[in-house]
Amino acid sequence: MEERMLRYIQQREYLKPEDNISRIAGRPAQLIWGRHWETPPFVTIAIPAYRRQALLKQALESALGQVGFEEYQILIVDDSPLQEGESSETEAMIREYADDRILYYRNPENLGLMDNWNMCYYLSRSPWVCTLHDDDSLPQNFLAKMCAVVKKYPQMDALFNLAHQFDGAQCTPQMQKELTRPVAERKVQIRAQKFWRQNFGFAAGRITGSFIRREAFVGAGGFGVDHFPGGRDILYNDDYCLAVRLFANYRCYILPQNIYNYRTGDNNGSARVKDYLPDIVQEYYLGRKISETKCILWRWIFFKRNKYQTVRNARRLDALVRSGSERMNREARVDFQELQRACGWKTLECSPLGMRLTDAFWKGYSLCRRALETVYSHTIIC
Repeated sequence: MEERMLRYIQQREYLKPEDNISRIAGRPAQLIWGRHWETPPFVTIAIPAYRRQALLKQALESALGQVGFEEYQILIVDDSPLQEGESSETEAMIREYADDRILYYRNPENLGLMDNWNMCYYLSRSPWVCTLHDDDSLPQNFLAKMCAVVKKYPQMDALFNLAHQFDGAQCTPQMQKELTRPVAERKVQIRAQKFWRQNFGFAAGRITGSFIRREAFVGAGGFGVDHFPGGRDILYNDDYCLAVRLFANYRCYILPQNIYNYRTGDNNGSARVKDYLPDIVQEYYLGRKISETKCILWRWIFFKRNKYQTVRNARRLDALVRSGSERMNREARVDFQELQRACGWKTLECSPLGMRLTDAFWKGYSLCRRALETVYSHTIIC
């Protein structure tokens, strides 16, 4: 693992706001097609795109097909700059729609994954922004459900949700049509999200498909650095780091419904990760920062739990790689000696008894915290 990436990971505060927006503010994208409405819409569906026109078409059509809500625009930021004389199939496709809800930008130079996501928020002019990956899709009443919640409870700064995962390699046109059907209305409890939940593998901090108030996104600092020029290390999990900062500094909630369609398989980012080690190490140091917020009597337990969980996650990922799973890059084996060095451990060994005890502690702690947080929950039919 490269030293400059390791230093970056070790020195981050994680719970405190950062400033990643200024990094892209001086590199404006070019508006190729469409216009911003004079009165900004309530929400912008932002689609960061990169050379996946066929999948982008599916994502875009699911965004255009929303029913029950009309105060939105769709902002596409294409991170594949053109060479002189080169034409864009994506641009040609978008022009065919001739829909005034669509805005199409292109970056003059490649920004990379996270900074292209930052650019989406930077260019948006609506109070709320929702990111849709260019290989995912939305059910027809996605916006109606999410907007019903944030309009009823305007004190919210971010609203997360649950995702329905589907295998992209097995997804036929008929299956894609089924994915975009409206999700049934039901009574649900909107739960508060706190940063402690993100520790030790909690995954409800998925930024894609979530509603984030643009002011909160900018205040939290946006997405961090995912790579350094000329380096080989790439961080893919900085969306979870942003979620932690949002949880720690803003009023965040979750709508516990599967209303976002998340693609897995060969086109998913996990299948293209070149090295899982930087993400594993970053999750460990993120967990350390959360552990440091605990009282001295519990801090040692949280530190131990963090190490145990990191080692388990590393072994699970390595086993998936060795098994030949299509969800993983089969060449990205985990270097455990490098993991030990990067995390500053004397040994990789984990006490079986210690693991059982910290698991039991965490389960009890989680139940108590969730019971206390029901005070901040809201009930709604959507």
